[in-house]
Amino acid sequence: MEAEWIRNLAPILIFIIAWIFIYGGIKRLGIIGSNWVLSLLSVLISLILVSTTTMVNFSMNLIAYSTVIFVTGFFLILAIAFVTKNPNTFKTPLSWIFLITIIIIAIFLAFEFFPATFHILPGTSNSHLTANTISVKNFLYSEKIGSNILFIAIASGIIWIATKK
Repeated sequence: MEAEWIRNLAPILIFIIAWIFIYGGIKRLGIIGSNWVLSLLSVLISLILVSTTTMVNFSMNLIAYSTVIFVTGFFLILAIAFVTKNPNTFKTPLSWIFLITIIIIAIFLAFEFFPATFHILPGTSNSHLTANTISVKNFLYSEKIGSNILFIAIASGIIWIATKK
């Protein structure tokens, strides 16, 4: 079965999905303006997002992975609803787990599809980076930042354990 039509219509579908999500986000933030101005703004932002092939590929892969995670989560919650007496106790932690998983996949795909973000990873060349980005990369992977993050993580863990009842 041919699925070439999905590849051909992907920019249009991503434009519509991006337009809906951006318009909803703008309305949720409560930005002042009439509905047609907010709709026009979301159309312009969606056109910018769809204008590059890497963004379309990123969106297609993110949608595919997210769909798999949502379907898996739905069946997992459905199975828990049949097995347990009170399924509401499992819904909140599972939703957070699925949200964190989707964020991790989005970050992974960003490093996979965009050369500038790929070259920020340690051990990669600095060929696509500007001088300022190289200095930020060197700062982020310095020994000072690593030890500070480790200290904050250990301190947060100790505070969490100490305040837990």
